[in-house]
Amino acid sequence: MVSYLTTSAFDNTISVGMMLCRKPINRYPEIQMKKSLLIAASLLAMSAAAQAFTGASQAYGELAYTSASYSDGEIKVRPGVVRGIAGLEYSPGLAFEAMFGAGVRDGSFGIAGYTAKVGVDYAYGVYVKPKLQITPELELFGRVGYVRTKMSVSVAGMSMSTTDGDVSYGAGLKYALTPQWSASADYMSYGKNDGAKGTGFSLGLGYKF
Repeated sequence: MVSYLTTSAFDNTISVGMMLCRKPINRYPEIQMKKSLLIAASLLAMSAAAQAFTGASQAYGELAYTSASYSDGEIKVRPGVVRGIAGLEYSPGLAFEAMFGAGVRDGSFGIAGYTAKVGVDYAYGVYVKPKLQITPELELFGRVGYVRTKMSVSVAGMSMSTTDGDVSYGAGLKYALTPQWSASADYMSYGKNDGAKGTGFSLGLGYKF
């Protein structure tokens, strides 16, 4: 039997797609201004860290898998993302990071007899990372910064995508396996846009250069 979307179901499909992945409307210019100021402050901080680079500073890299979640309270999808981080330890209690991620697995949900797929095309951002050494091996850290993400949704042969940015923050733990290698786990918030909130739990490995 051939199944067709009714006009109502078709409209619902488009509505859900637009809800999860649509171009934001700049209805609150003061919020956009705050976001722009945060980006500028983060970039200036990272620039200052780079200019102040000394023998005491240390560069590092991390690679992690993120199980992401995007939900508006009724529909939840869980795409998978590979995340890379390049960081600079500015002091024992502070680091600066640049992040890039790419989707490797789509999340999905059912609607009107069809399966809608939602994926993260890419994400990038900058972070300030305060940290606290609990033991010689164990470190507690936080992150706050700005992230920009491109997402895509497809259903019944139709697809759409959008790029959006928001404040991002989270916390995690890092454990030193050797003087160079470490393992980490963190939970991050990637902002709330049009009622859909993005979060992610990551497990990764790091290396100090």
